[in-house]
Amino acid sequence: MVDRPLVARLDAARVSFCLVGDHALVVHGCARRAGAVELLTVDPDVLRPLFWESEPAPVTELGDESRHVVARLRWDGTPAQILVVGRGHAMVYATSTARFDDDLGVRVATPLGLVLTLLDLGGPDSRADVLDLVRAREARLGNRWRPAVQEHLADMSPQARAAWHQIELDLGAPT
Repeated sequence: MVDRPLVARLDAARVSFCLVGDHALVVHGCARRAGAVELLTVDPDVLRPLFWESEPAPVTELGDESRHVVARLRWDGTPAQILVVGRGHAMVYATSTARFDDDLGVRVATPLGLVLTLLDLGGPDSRADVLDLVRAREARLGNRWRPAVQEHLADMSPQARAAWHQIELDLGAPT
């Protein structure tokens, strides 16, 4: 699933990264999804053309700075591989707290790291993914699970704070 040469290239260059997106959600108990493999880094060195000189060059698309995405690097394949270059509190938190998964051979964002990243990205799909993750964690743990998002809200955008408030309402949390 995760492209081994891509992982090896990032590791060799000492780029800190982790698995996010659909495949990370599956690791944490969400229903299987067939999306692209998404990796996240906050290291802008991967945007230098010389970084990929001896590798197949990715297609680069600039991101939406308001959503803390600097760029997306994409390699087509089955599945496609995407390296999201992010910035901001949520993205830094996700990459710095990720845990190594022996089965996948890469670090995977923690559930809280995923929630913060999804809140930063915004949109209806992100909100639905957070709700799926919370419910999957509750099913796996056998009790109520609420990520410690409150500790991070001061460092997040107003849109992320509003999205978390709406998710709390959706989950039946007190306002």
